[in-house]
Amino acid sequence: MTTRNDGQVGRTGLTARQRELLHLLAQGRDDAQIAATLSSSEKTVRHQTSARYAKLGVAPFGGSAHQPNGSQR
Repeated sequence: MTTRNDGQVGRTGLTARQRELLHLLAQGRDDAQIAATLSSSEKTVRHQTSARYAKLGVAPFGGSAHQPNGSQR
């Protein structure tokens, strides 16, 4: 699979936008910072983050406030 900016998925099975979200999380950015960077709402960021964790089959890491089921700590 190739990586493209038009919503196509890459080898990871994630779109460029989804990978960008995970990259920002890995940098330690909070929901407000990610929302501002992606021109999105914090609620959307929380939803997308939970969905990415579930898609990857991993639990949230470190100090993240996200839970795979969408609830917050």
